[in-house]
Amino acid sequence: MEITGLYGMYKRLFPLLAYNITFSYNDKMHNTKRDLFRNVGKFANTDGTLRLLEIGCGSGANFRFYPYGCTVICTDPNPHFEKYLRMSMEATSI
Repeated sequence: MEITGLYGMYKRLFPLLAYNITFSYNDKMHNTKRDLFRNVGKFANTDGTLRLLEIGCGSGANFRFYPYGCTVICTDPNPHFEKYLRMSMEATSI
């Protein structure tokens, strides 16, 4: 029973920690992530639309590296990330 309580607390606190770390991590990894995501636009459909599925999206740390105008479908097993995911969506106009 005690372990279950700790896990629940972890699931609630981890998204806050991850969200706050994301900004400094992305600043340090900006060039690397830009290179990793630079070819994503080549996977667009023949009509030019691009749909991405991000599994384990967390707080949306990768949003700023996605091509403009793409559609992103996000999923994460931890529902407590949703608040931070929405904040990232607003900040990046997704």
